[in-house]
Amino acid sequence: RAPDLAEKLGSGYHYGEWAGRKINRGYGLEDRRFYSFCSHKTLELEPLVYQVPLLGETTLESMSGAILKYGLELVEKGSRVNEWCKSEGMVVYIPDFGKRFKVIIDK
Repeated sequence: RAPDLAEKLGSGYHYGEWAGRKINRGYGLEDRRFYSFCSHKTLELEPLVYQVPLLGETTLESMSGAILKYGLELVEKGSRVNEWCKSEGMVVYIPDFGKRFKVIIDK
């Protein structure tokens, strides 16, 4: 699958993670999928590559409030991949710095 994934995504760095059958929680998926954290790009590569759902956008000044808001929403409503599953967390992308941070909410 790695060669298929590389062919679909092209060269460069691609941030994301694998989910599905026999991978940690599994999220009730029968197959294995790569979930891209690059929600600012349009990817139409299903069923091999999926995009993590975009929770929202905010300014740098309002980021801490947005992280709290979306974190609480994930705790209350569950994962956006499968709503009936508990969410692990979220990835916060800060365009001003070109950095991504994973915020863990289930520990």
